[in-house]
Amino acid sequence: AQAGVTARPRQEWIEIPVPALVSEEVFALVERRLAENAKFSPRHTKEPALLQGLLVCDLCGYAYTRTSQGPGPKKYHYYRCSGTNGWELPQGRRVCPSRPLRADELDQLVWEHVVALLADPALVRTELERRLERMRDADPVRAH
Repeated sequence: AQAGVTARPRQEWIEIPVPALVSEEVFALVERRLAENAKFSPRHTKEPALLQGLLVCDLCGYAYTRTSQGPGPKKYHYYRCSGTNGWELPQGRRVCPSRPLRADELDQLVWEHVVALLADPALVRTELERRLERMRDADPVRAH
């Protein structure tokens, strides 16, 4: 005969009190965060944003995320600093005064700059040299 696992009826269970590893409050926060992570995961993004994952707030250093507001199908998309969402932060309060940015306007502005940059090889070369120099300056090995 092969060994197996058989579930006992609930009335035969023997309950043993065990202290909780985390508080109910922390457990609830983790459940909420997991649900939000699943909802906002890049794998679940229905409409990808041009600057998704690329924007960082100059005031507080937190990442910008895209949010949507508006009734029904007429939605307005915004890039919002994560530092403005107090409920998401460990401090439980806002740490950044920045305001949301209209995604359509910012995307258009950035796209126009990208197109202009790619249309001018000299501009591409100048920008690459500028970025390489900035990387060299930031390299701790070369700084000493």
